[in-house]
Amino acid sequence: MTRADQQIMLIILGIFAQRLRFVGNQTVGADLIQLHRERLQATHTAHRHPGMHRQLEIPHPAAISTQITSTGELPVKCPRVINQQRTQSGQVGQRTRSARDLATPGEFMGIQFGQSVHAPYHRGLPPVQPTKPDRQIPKCPPLRPMRLILASTSIYRRELLARLRIPFEAIPPGVDEAAISGESPQQQATRLARLKARAVAEQHPDALVIGSDQTATLDGITTVGKPGDHARATAQLKAASGRSMVFHTGLCLWRPDSTALLDCVDTRVQFRTLDNDAIERYLRAEMPYDCAGSAKSEGLGVSLLQSQEGSDPTALIGLPLIRLCDMLRQAGVQLP
Repeated sequence: MTRADQQIMLIILGIFAQRLRFVGNQTVGADLIQLHRERLQATHTAHRHPGMHRQLEIPHPAAISTQITSTGELPVKCPRVINQQRTQSGQVGQRTRSARDLATPGEFMGIQFGQSVHAPYHRGLPPVQPTKPDRQIPKCPPLRPMRLILASTSIYRRELLARLRIPFEAIPPGVDEAAISGESPQQQATRLARLKARAVAEQHPDALVIGSDQTATLDGITTVGKPGDHARATAQLKAASGRSMVFHTGLCLWRPDSTALLDCVDTRVQFRTLDNDAIERYLRAEMPYDCAGSAKSEGLGVSLLQSQEGSDPTALIGLPLIRLCDMLRQAGVQLP
């Protein structure tokens, strides 16, 4: 019991003492005040710990004074007497609970002494029955997953994108990939990647579209494009023998709001020294005539390489997955 509770109890006891100071010509002694003190303390404990006390009925002070005058004994009802009265009245399964036991602490002071109610015995408050809403709340339709399209006919790019385990479609972009005079290899790769993605996005405006393109430079100076035939491929590999070639992989993610995310990832490759027989055997086996640099590192072309340097190993194959994952997250696609 806190200090504030003790002060409140002392005030109430003072009021009782004032009202019960004289009953007829007989003075109420300290025993009656002590009885009220014990009963108030039991009631206070009941409010703080519901269901953990035994019922004590507190009669009205006037009834106490009358019974003291007539019999000289205090009207204390023990639990055994209370149980007998409840059994005789047919209140089986119920217990007599004071109205103060069922009241909140704020309602306690407004309840008269001796007032009782009958309620089923339970621990704590009665369960609250759920109410049925007046109207049914409409359910929102499930969100449709965003479509993802790869604007490419490359089987290697499709295999790379499949690693992310996201459903996608592959649609040919059908654009002119000719170089523009005066643009750098990095600019050409980025422009063509954006051009491919935009061409497919115009036909599917509700989808995320991925575009990618790749160019190369020999020693970072001479631009190397797609050979197109056997003779040019042979010339490119002879020029690359024992030298380094930088591959520039452009990447574009076109979003439904007609905005695009662009980037270009560079990869430096060192070719081993190649003789004519090795070049001829490779070209006849793989025929990489549509590949910049005339070597497919994702296939047999890896046998022509000595080393590789870059931030994304998949960029050399044609689709930088590390950078693509960053773009997809920015577009709202959930990835691990």
